[in-house]
Amino acid sequence: MQLEGFLRSLQGNITSMALIILAIVIVCTLFSLVSRESPDLRRTIRSIGLGLTVLVIAAFTISAAVTAATNRAPRKDVDKDGVYQQMNSH
Repeated sequence: MQLEGFLRSLQGNITSMALIILAIVIVCTLFSLVSRESPDLRRTIRSIGLGLTVLVIAAFTISAAVTAATNRAPRKDVDKDGVYQQMNSH
């Protein structure tokens, strides 16, 4: 599998994870806006942001592993002449 084909097959997953990444950005913005006088709220926001970050990394890693495992290079020992003849006849 070439790198370009691998990245194209992950494109749908990347765009769907963009919403989670947007949520992480919102959590980081909230974290910076909360005053330092409320450490409990800052701790809660930090743990939510960390959880979302771990979720994105784990989901993307699993998705990349599944994509790499299912999109293997074709075998060289398989005779494909019949398939190409059928494609050319139609």
